Amino acid sequence: MLVAWQRLFNLPAVSTAVENAGMLKIITDHGVWPHSESVIFDTTGENAESDIAGGMDRLLAMPGERAAVDNAAYLFDDIRRYLEQKATEADLQLDALGLSDIPTRFAVLTLQRRDKVLRLDAEKQYREQWQVAKQAIQAAKNTGSYVVIKPHPDGDILPRPHAGPNFRILPVISDKETNSLTLTWLLKKATHMITVNSTTWQLAAIMDTPVAALGRGWYSGNNVIHEATNMMDAIRPPYMDRSRATDLVCLMLSRQLPAEKISDPALFGAMADRLHGGKITHWEST
Repeated sequence: MLVAWQRLFNLPAVSTAVENAGMLKIITDHGVWPHSESVIFDTTGENAESDIAGGMDRLLAMPGERAAVDNAAYLFDDIRRYLEQKATEADLQLDALGLSDIPTRFAVLTLQRRDKVLRLDAEKQYREQWQVAKQAIQAAKNTGSYVVIKPHPDGDILPRPHAGPNFRILPVISDKETNSLTLTWLLKKATHMITVNSTTWQLAAIMDTPVAALGRGWYSGNNVIHEATNMMDAIRPPYMDRSRATDLVCLMLSRQLPAEKISDPALFGAMADRLHGGKITHWEST
């Protein structure tokens, strides 16, 4: 078995050798929640290369998968309560957070840092933060709507102007607590969230906020969130099937382990065996 962190996008010789040898694969990535403190498992890749992308219905029809997803509902509910609590806390601090003058009706665009997920799973026009922001501002002007643009905590400081009749660009927020309060409030109050393929879509889905995505990801081909054709398409509030969104996030939650436990051979082996349909009969730590 080959175990790797994210897909073998830059190792074609290794990928070919694995395929030729008929080896089983476990591909890992940051999990849903807490994002950087958990690890999600997959048999083919992560994001748009995962077996979840385009495969949710097939996976849920497999023996035991529906039960695993249903068992993850408690964690889904815990996360939702936490996010709702943060949004409520933010409501009491709008002046301090710089959010008190945001219109009552707005879309939120969550930008992301430049990484290989953008390079591999998004068209070129959506890979630069300022270019995406400018497209959103223009789309808001064209439709008479309003968009709040939130940079990634590790992202670029966008050029001025930072506000106009149809938009507001928030500053880069490096403080973790302030960022959490700001993000949860925006997701709670927005008509919908626009993203390229940031994992923030998972939090939006948990909070029942519709999502329009311009790039590809875990959600691709699953008829869960709106996969927009362009920014004009994305700026309009989309429909989201909340039941399917819950199933998708719970499917992902059911495949994650706390980061500190992935070295446990029993837990790792059980997860690998489940994902490969019982093909792994023996597992030991090496």
